[in-house]
Amino acid sequence: MTHLELREKFKEFFKSKKHAIEKSSSLIPIDDPSLLFTTAGMLQFKPYYAGIKKAPYSRVATIQKCFRLSDLENIGKTARHHTFFEMFGNFCFMGDYFKKEAIEFAWEFSTQVIKLPVERIYVSIYEKDDDAFKIWNEHIGIPKEKIVRLGKKDNFWGPAGDSGACGPCSELYIDMGEEKGCGKPDCFVGCDCERYLEFWNLVFNEFFQDVDGNLTPLKNVGIDTGMGLERLCYIMQGVESNYQTDVMKPIVDAILNKLNVKYEGNNKTKINLLADHLRALVFVLAEGCKPSNEGRGYVLRRLLRRALKTANDLGHKGAFLNELTSAVINVYKDIYDYLPKEEENIKKILKEEENKFLSTISAGMNKLYSVMEENKESKVISGKDAFMLFDTYGLPFDITEEEANDHGFTVDKKGFEDAMEEQKKRSRGTGEDKKSKFGFVENYETKYVGEDRDSLINGIKSKIVALYENGEKKESASSSNVAVITESSPFYGEMGGQVGDNGFIEISSGEKLKVLDTQKKENTIIHIVDCGNKTLKVGEEIKLLVNFDRRSAIRKNHTATHILQKVLELTLGNHINQAGSFVCEDYLRFDFTHPDSINEETLINIENQVNEIVFKSMPAVIKYMPKEEAIASGAKALFGEKYPDTVRILDIGEGFSVELCGGSHLTNTSEVGYFHIVSEGSVASGVRRIEAITGLNAAREATNLFNKVKSLSHILNANKIDELTTRAENLQTEIKKLQKENKQLKTSGSSSKAFIDNCEDLNGIKFYNLEFDEDIKDIRLYADTIKERVKDSIAFMISKTNNSIIVQVTGKALKEKNILANSLIKDIIAAAGGRGGGKDSFAQGSIENIEKAKEAINKIKSSL
Repeated sequence: MTHLELREKFKEFFKSKKHAIEKSSSLIPIDDPSLLFTTAGMLQFKPYYAGIKKAPYSRVATIQKCFRLSDLENIGKTARHHTFFEMFGNFCFMGDYFKKEAIEFAWEFSTQVIKLPVERIYVSIYEKDDDAFKIWNEHIGIPKEKIVRLGKKDNFWGPAGDSGACGPCSELYIDMGEEKGCGKPDCFVGCDCERYLEFWNLVFNEFFQDVDGNLTPLKNVGIDTGMGLERLCYIMQGVESNYQTDVMKPIVDAILNKLNVKYEGNNKTKINLLADHLRALVFVLAEGCKPSNEGRGYVLRRLLRRALKTANDLGHKGAFLNELTSAVINVYKDIYDYLPKEEENIKKILKEEENKFLSTISAGMNKLYSVMEENKESKVISGKDAFMLFDTYGLPFDITEEEANDHGFTVDKKGFEDAMEEQKKRSRGTGEDKKSKFGFVENYETKYVGEDRDSLINGIKSKIVALYENGEKKESASSSNVAVITESSPFYGEMGGQVGDNGFIEISSGEKLKVLDTQKKENTIIHIVDCGNKTLKVGEEIKLLVNFDRRSAIRKNHTATHILQKVLELTLGNHINQAGSFVCEDYLRFDFTHPDSINEETLINIENQVNEIVFKSMPAVIKYMPKEEAIASGAKALFGEKYPDTVRILDIGEGFSVELCGGSHLTNTSEVGYFHIVSEGSVASGVRRIEAITGLNAAREATNLFNKVKSLSHILNANKIDELTTRAENLQTEIKKLQKENKQLKTSGSSSKAFIDNCEDLNGIKFYNLEFDEDIKDIRLYADTIKERVKDSIAFMISKTNNSIIVQVTGKALKEKNILANSLIKDIIAAAGGRGGGKDSFAQGSIENIEKAKEAINKIKSSL
């Protein structure tokens, strides 16, 4: 039975049992920050089990995409474990059915629909669950010797995340045959070997577990079941493992063909790992996640690097994952139609990440082997060395640990983590997060009225409910930095990338005190006030006046940010996701996921499209609706953000752009005035940043730019602005011509003899150790000359002007002795500090201490 047939049979069966059939939710949980990825089918239904929300149905079935790292060490080694997998599941929230029906459904589907042999099926139950035993034994007819009682570790499930529904469970197993077993006389259900394969887990949710681990009975008991599609295919298709089923074999075959290896012996484990990781990478990348150094992005990076390291062990040295994405997509394209649309973007990201890692892996592994040689007696790699390998050579800790373990070494993980934390502290400096400054403020329910135009223009009167001065709660305060909390306020507290308001408060005498900033802690709006030697008292009524002009400028930039995001999606693709934003009165900053730089023509097009929306005078409307309804309707939400049950939505142009947002906005796009992009660039791998201005700032900048163009036209004698480009290009051509002549003068004839002859002969290899009072760009000319004129050489060339270094290796030094420039520069940086890298024949970097660099070069010379 194919995986497509099994999908249809599962859906048809549970539809006949009056279950709604729901689509898989995203692999990236939208509003559950306790989880990096969706790990189980019940995640999207957590609020229904907890009774927080009323479910639209009492029973439902899904085929859910899941991602787990809990079995990472077993990937490829066993027949059944995966990072990404699909889970069949049926669920009940309102006590509509419970243990008896759940067991009946599982038994009927297993034995009558897909016709698994009854004699091969066994079950396990929680050791204290007599009800489940009775149903299986007396109602279904399973002999008691085929029912195994197991403890809480094996048969009490949940919750998914740090809180949620949980309860005892019962699992269905199938005997895969004695040949799959471990051979131990007590091998039976619960053994870790491959013989008794668990294929369906029935969870009887009776409790809710809070974040502290406390259990309380659920108001409505529920059912949560899970059956892995890959395992079911393994059972039904009679193959040797999940990796030979029709969902995995096409991926395995593509890898075998690309790497030109056979699926035999130890290769099987490695090929299985590659197939698993490739599939997981394609699915998670397709949902907008990007490789990074933290969170789910680091998980992606870790999988990719494990895959490349494994391919390297098989003898493949180059990038290849990006060439095999179609093997995954062809299996799933009829089920998940978004995959083909994202293929080109997935390929780009994989290729970039692969090349980035491959450029460092060779030098990093060589250094790791050197560290192991130095510690061969203790067989321990210190945390300091592990961090050096990570920080200087780019070698991830998990690869260091795996390779070390393969050679009988252990790694000081705590020492590594301590070194990493020290670096983070240095990176953070002494800056303190604004929010943390107000940990002492109690939570008050401040009523926010800052979207009412009358309240913004004329202000509102409200009573002071609390005052804080120097971190202490006061009945009165008069300093230049007082935290003032009122019953209600039109001031917007900094949140969601939008800065807080400033303005004034007016006291009973008519005098105005400055509101310097506004922060928000939970539901409390905190006004930071300079009292100017006046005294404020708790219970006093004051008038709050927002700086309306500043707020208006902020609103222009915030609404423009939403328009920009939608235009980026339409122009660059659906992979665009917000990666950060900042909105103030002067400008807007928007970070987004995109693998490539954006050319000038495309940027102009983006700017023009935003302005088209501005000039179309589209309405911008704030709406409130239940979170599930909003997301189901297509409203865009930030992954990882936690949203309340009722969410606030900004709808621009009656559906043009619909996003969840709690910020302050315009009522019509025409109020933006004019939009202008100031800059675009990279801020991290796979993340771009656009900074832009709007309104009067944009109009002033446009006038300024036009005047500069007129001035340049005058300087370059261009009679018309259209001639300006031609004149500038001609000037650039002339400059390049002069630079070329200058290069020829520096590196020809007697001018080059001084440095060409300044070397030592080391067994037929010319060794250069040179210093220059010139820029590193100019030194590159000397390196090129050595490369052209000296057949076999190793050159170290230091620029004292900007503390930089070039390392170059040519001829037999490179080809016969395997001396690599990239490895040499890493050794120098490890001694002298700095950053750098390159290829086998040429590397370049910056150095912090030239004297230590020179010492390191002399050590290298001695070793040669």
